[in-house]
Amino acid sequence: MRVLLNSEFLRRLALVAGLFLSIMMYTTTVNNFFILDSPDFKKMQQVEIKKSGQHEKILIKKYRSYEKAFKGQANYKAYLEKQRSLLESYKKSLEAQRSQPLDQYIDETVKGKIKDISGPKWDSPVLQIEDYFQGRTPGEFQNFAGTNRRAGKHLIFSTEQGPFAGLAHQAKSTLFLSYDRDNKKHYLRLVNLPPRLADKYVKDSLRHPFRAYFWAPFVLGLALYLFIIPKVKRPEGALGHPRLWGVMISDFFGLLFSGLFFLFGFLLMVSNHVSVLTFSGMETGPKIGVIVLWVIGILCLWGTMWFGISYRNFWIRLLPLGMEEHTQSGTRFYAYADMKQANLRVKDYTWMAKLALLLSVFSDSGTTAMAMSMDKNNTAARLVIEMKDDGSWLIKNPALIGGITLAKALRENGVPMNDKLAQALKELDREEKG
Repeated sequence: MRVLLNSEFLRRLALVAGLFLSIMMYTTTVNNFFILDSPDFKKMQQVEIKKSGQHEKILIKKYRSYEKAFKGQANYKAYLEKQRSLLESYKKSLEAQRSQPLDQYIDETVKGKIKDISGPKWDSPVLQIEDYFQGRTPGEFQNFAGTNRRAGKHLIFSTEQGPFAGLAHQAKSTLFLSYDRDNKKHYLRLVNLPPRLADKYVKDSLRHPFRAYFWAPFVLGLALYLFIIPKVKRPEGALGHPRLWGVMISDFFGLLFSGLFFLFGFLLMVSNHVSVLTFSGMETGPKIGVIVLWVIGILCLWGTMWFGISYRNFWIRLLPLGMEEHTQSGTRFYAYADMKQANLRVKDYTWMAKLALLLSVFSDSGTTAMAMSMDKNNTAARLVIEMKDDGSWLIKNPALIGGITLAKALRENGVPMNDKLAQALKELDREEKG
C-alpha cells in the first residue's frame, strides 16, 4: 500500500494513464450493433412470473423475521401491520400477473415501443427473417448468428447492415416490429446494443463518441504530474544515488505495464465488457482470461514501479552521529558503530570518494570501518576506510585508485581536507609506490 500512496508513483501513473487514454480515444474505432430476434412472449411472461414468485418468497421470509424479532413489542406493531399490508398487496398483484391473458401481456410489453412494418415494402425482408428463424434457410444469415445460447436464436447486425438497418436508428433501446400474417399479428424484436470495438470485417466503423476530447486525459495527467501531485524534494546537502541501468529498465517496464493496464481497462469500457481476447474467439462477457490479465498487469505494474521508485530516488546524508538514508517509503538512520560491514554499490569513483571523505570528516570517536564495493569490468574491488582507536585513519584500497587520485576527487567535490586524512592518503601512495 505504501507504493499506492507514494507521490512519485502517483505522478508517473497519472502521466502514463493520461497519455495512453488519449491515444486510445483517438485511434479506437467502434461499431453500433443491434440484435434481431423473434420474441417468445409466453416464455417471457413465465420468466417474469417466476422472478416475481422468488421475490415473494424473499418478502415472506423477511416479514417472518420481523415478526419474530418484534413479537410482543407494542412500539413495532404499526410497522408490522404496514409490512403485512405490503406483502398482501404484492401477493394480489402476483395473482393478477399469473392470471393475466397472454394478449394483454403482449399489449403492455410492446406499448410505446412498436413499429408497424406491414406492407409490400417489408414483405421480402420479413419473409427472409422468418425463413431463417424457422430453419428453412439456415446459411443465409450464418455470419450474423449470435453465439450466446442463453439468449436464444438471434442475429447481430451493425446499424448499417441487415434488412432492418434503417429502423435501428429509431430504437432507443428496444423496438418491436409488428406485421400481419395469416390473420394473426406477429412480432420481431430489435434491441440496440452499446457501442462495441470495431470488427475488422465491418466496414462502417465509427470513431469513438469521445474522440473530440482525446486531449483531455493527457492534459489532466500532465497537470497532475507537474503541478498538483507534490514531488518529494531531496534533503539539502544529501548525496544522490547513481542512476543504474537496472533502475532505468525498471522505469521502462513500469511505464509499459502501467500503460497496458489502462489500455485493458479502456478496451473493456469501450466494448461494454467484451473480452479483450477476441483474437481467441472468446464470447461476449466477463471471462477468466480478462481477470488473469488484469491481475498480471497490476502485479507487474506495482512491482516494477516500486523497484524504480525505491532504488532510483533515494539519497544519503551524513551527520556527526551517523548516516541518514532518505527514501520514498521512509527514512532510516544508521549509527557509524553499526556499519562495520556496510556495502554500498556505486558507479563512479567521484561519488565513492566523496562519501569516504565525508565519513572521515564527520566521524570523531570510536572505531569505524566503512567498506564500499564496486563492480568494474566484472571484477570486484573494495575500498576500506578505518579509523583506529588513536584517531588515525587507515585506507585500504587494493587495485582501485591511489591516494593522489582520491584526494583530487575529494577537492573537486568541495570537501575540506583534514590533517589525519591527508596523512592517510600519503601513506596510501607510499604503499602503492613501494
